[in-house]
Formats: sequence, structure tokens, C-alpha cells
Amino acid sequence: MRENFYDEKFTFNSSYILKYDIKRFELMEKITHNLFKNPDDKIPTEDIYMAIHPLLALLLSFFDGNRSVKDVIDEYSKLTGFDRVHIDGFVKSMINELSTIEKGKYLKFGDSLFYLPKNLLLKERDSKRNVPEIDPEHFMIRSDNLDLTSYRSYLPTDCILEINFKCLTDCIYCYADRKKIKESKIPLSRLIEIIREAKKLKMRSFDLSGGELFLYENWEILLRELLENDFRPYISTKIPINEDIIKKLKYLGIEGIQFSIDSMDEKESKRLLNVGDDYLKKMVKSIEALDKEGIKIAINSQITSINDNPINTRKLLDYFVNLKNIRSIRLGAAGFSIYQSAENYKKIAPSREKILQIEALLKSYKERYQNISIAFSGYNTEESILNDDKTKEKSFSERARCSGNFYAFVILPDGKVTVCEELYFNPRFILGDLTKQSILDVWNSSKALELYNLSQEMLRSESSCKKCNQFETCHKFKGVCWKNVLIAYGYENWDYPDPRCPYAPKPANDYWIK
Repeated sequence: MRENFYDEKFTFNSSYILKYDIKRFELMEKITHNLFKNPDDKIPTEDIYMAIHPLLALLLSFFDGNRSVKDVIDEYSKLTGFDRVHIDGFVKSMINELSTIEKGKYLKFGDSLFYLPKNLLLKERDSKRNVPEIDPEHFMIRSDNLDLTSYRSYLPTDCILEINFKCLTDCIYCYADRKKIKESKIPLSRLIEIIREAKKLKMRSFDLSGGELFLYENWEILLRELLENDFRPYISTKIPINEDIIKKLKYLGIEGIQFSIDSMDEKESKRLLNVGDDYLKKMVKSIEALDKEGIKIAINSQITSINDNPINTRKLLDYFVNLKNIRSIRLGAAGFSIYQSAENYKKIAPSREKILQIEALLKSYKERYQNISIAFSGYNTEESILNDDKTKEKSFSERARCSGNFYAFVILPDGKVTVCEELYFNPRFILGDLTKQSILDVWNSSKALELYNLSQEMLRSESSCKKCNQFETCHKFKGVCWKNVLIAYGYENWDYPDPRCPYAPKPANDYWIK
């Protein structure tokens, strides 16, 4: 142990959040979008979202950069009544472990093991550090009311508002259900109430999707309300932005915007988006104007059979990597949509051969431009869906955890709440209605809890989930991708297993890249 260890000061990394969750605290990354991350930040390198003991959260909150290690131990012992010797030992172990290893570490606190990520405590003072505004009583949760094992949050953390389904473009690869509701049906006054309730619940994010934000008549008021309630909305658009809009965004304090640009070739853009001759030029002009104003820029591109030529991808990359404020370039293969025919997807799907070439190209750019997040999004392949059971079992067990109805929800333009933005108005996944209910009423609704606690008794006998002895763990631990289930097997077979599962039958639709 270092000679002056007790005089040293550590700071809880401001890239993380300690969030009260009724029966526990949750530790999570503060920012979920690359657009808002600074290259010099000590940002998390792992996807952290986990329940932790409230008294461990309290201890972590004491590391504010002002208290010395001795101060932390003394004050924590005085507040909790815990023996100072035991606290001393744990603090020494925690600081030593987290400062000497490349990854996080499981540490025992009380009777449980908790994973603490690397860089959770910083030796240098974190200038962005804000002491968590947490009611001290929230830390004092009775042991018989403590829950450190369930995976669904008691209070929601993230949401996306699909403000409308109006578009300037008519993309050939569109995956949205745009036939029912196009305009926002939620009164502005009610939207403001929802945003303010989200702040009271200390939700981490309140993002916007669509459709098009800039085709919503009250977009400026909506953004102002979000910002005034400490949300940093992620904005994505396919609309050329004029000087007046840029000035308003700058005045409001918008940090960054994602633009969807699929090609730097005018003919390809017209075929992909069904737009006019001057569309691409206007988009480029908008992006250059935003770059000049210092607004961070993310680029998102969908690759189809029309623009899967690596030569044209290189042109797109060469242009955008030279922007001063570019933060992210993400490409992805246009995916199969529930709302389009399988025949149409066969026409627009990119080839696997071209995708592999583009991925290799992106790798070379990523190595050269390390200050920009450059990536190709994941996509479905035939082997990942139809592989042997042993391989599928391993990959399925390592799948990412679903956020929908675990800690996040999606608000549709009519105020209905669903679990995933690509399930849209499917009634089976509608949890409630925010034009009539509060966020908490929807989150704790019988529909929401029934879907999370789905019983095998509710499933049909033809579903292989009906008698699976891993059913409860599968659905309650990481969840299944309901969108993939519907894509693979159709609406009527919603109760089938996730097609990535080793016990899943062969999909009815070929929805992978070939």
C-alpha cells in the first residue's frame, strides 16, 4: 500500500450513473451515444447496467474528489455504523484492484459479489463530477425489501419518442410501419408533462426518432423542454437543414446531429431515397454548415444492392473523415422488414461478398482515424441462424441483453407505449397509453409485467418454448428479440423462440444476408 494512501483523493467517474431503483441501486454508463463522447474522456469500455447494493452505491458516492480516502472511511463508518476496520479493508481492496488491472473486477460486498468496472474511480479530479443528488433515505433499504437478483428495473431508465412517421424521403429499404399514423397525436402540453415526469424519475435518456423531427411543427419547443430537463436528445434526420434551423439549434445548445447519407453519388441517392436532383447537394451543404458551427456530426448509411460497391463507400468515407467535427460513421446492411415483402428484400439486399469487402475497408479507416468511431453494424448471416446447435447455443448465451421492457420503452406518435421501436403498433407488445396514464402507470401495467413474466401456459403447443426448461431464465435474464421472432416466423407465431436459439425451428423467411 502506498505511503500516503489515506491522503489520496479519488473521484467517482462522471461517465457513470448511480441510479435509485426502489429496491436497489443501479450502476450504468451515463452516455449511450458515441456522438456525445469526447475522445479524451475516461469513458467506459464495457456495457455496464447492473444492480448494486444501496450501501455500496452510498460508499461510491462519497468519492467526490474533495474527500481523502481517510475522510471517506471515517464519514461512511459514522453514517452507517459499520466497523471502520472492515470498511478500511474493503476500500483498500477496491481501489487497489481497480487501479491495477486492465478490466473490471468482482468484489464481495456483504454477502454478494458485485462487478466494478475499470476507471470507476479516477485518481485525478474529474472536472465534470457532480455529487449525485440522492436522498440519503434511498440508501437505507431494509434487507427484506432488497432485490439484487431481478433483471427488470423498478423504474424505467431510457425511452425513445417516435414523434411522427412523416418523411421527406421515400427510402426503398424503409423498415417502418407508416400506414397507420403519420402525424403526432400527443398534445404538446401532454408531451411536456411526460418529459417532466421522466426527469422526476431521474431517467437517463429521452431520445427522439421518427419519421422526422423537423417535420413536427413544435420541434423547437420540444427540444427546449428536453434540454431544460437535463436530457441530451439524440437527433437523426434526412432533411437538409437551412440556416434558420442551424441558428436555432445552436441557440438551444444542441451538441450533435446524426445525418443519414447512404451515398455520395447523386444517381444512387435518387434511386435509394426517391428524391429530387438537388437533394444530395442540399444535404452536403447542411452538413458543412453544421460542421462550421462546431456541432458534432454522426453519419449513418444503409447499404443495399444499389450502393454496395466498395469504391463508392470509399468516396463517402474520404469525404466525411475530413470534417472537423465528425464523431461517428456507421454503416449497416439494410435489413429485412416485417412491413415489406420477402421478394422486395431479395431485390434490395446487399451481397455478403460486398459487405465483407466494405468491412475490410472500414477496418483500414478505423486504424487511420482513431478519433472517429467507425463501424459496420451487426447483421444476420445464414450460418448464424442455421448453424449447428452447439455453436448456436454458445452465441445465443452470449447475446446482448434486450433493453425493451427491461429498462426502456418506446412512445409511438399516438401516445401508445411499446417495447421496441420496430414492433410499432402490434397490440401484443403495447404496454399502455401515455395520453391517459403516467410513465410509472405504464411501466407497472399488467401488460408490461405479464410480458416480462410470460408464462409457458400462455404459449401454444407448437412452440418449442412451451416445454423448454430454460424458458424462464431465457426470457427474464437477457430476453428475446421479439422483432426477430416476427420477422422469422410471422405475426401469428409470436410465441416461437428467438431464431438464434438452438431449439428454434428453421425460419419461414430468409431474412439474412447471402
